[in-house]
Amino acid sequence: GTRLLVVGGSDGTAATTTTYVADLKGGTFQAWTEGPALPEARVGAALVVSGTSAYLLGGSDAEGNPTDTVWALPVDTETSQLGVWAPVEGLTLPAARTGAAAIAVSDGLVVAGGRGPDGVPVKAVWKSTLDAKGMPRTFEEQAALVLAVADATIAQVGDYLWVYGGS
Repeated sequence: GTRLLVVGGSDGTAATTTTYVADLKGGTFQAWTEGPALPEARVGAALVVSGTSAYLLGGSDAEGNPTDTVWALPVDTETSQLGVWAPVEGLTLPAARTGAAAIAVSDGLVVAGGRGPDGVPVKAVWKSTLDAKGMPRTFEEQAALVLAVADATIAQVGDYLWVYGGS
């Protein structure tokens, strides 16, 4: 891609609504500018890109409570302009989650681990299969992780999803 985005997070004291964007020119990322703000503050959310949208999954709100929100940021493929963050109509995570790992796969979105409202890492794995228009559908429970984990990273190599790191 030709843009780097930093979405939400913390300003050191509280969760933020800010999205920052840096353009790639001549092999170097340029100065940061503010992009579309999130509907509400989030920290610890997972971000995936599928089709022409970025999806922000869960995360903790301004009070530190895990959420089940799923928001989308569309990108205009003709102009590369960013749209506006908005909730995906009719779609939430099956439970509140922060610190989850997420990845877009060929037929959907996968969310693994994270922490629920009790703050304890979980083994849960959910998948949202894409519909014919490329939109995510209801998240379905998958086989659980062997160990509970939060703040991990997930990657795909061939047919394998790798969850590593975290606590």
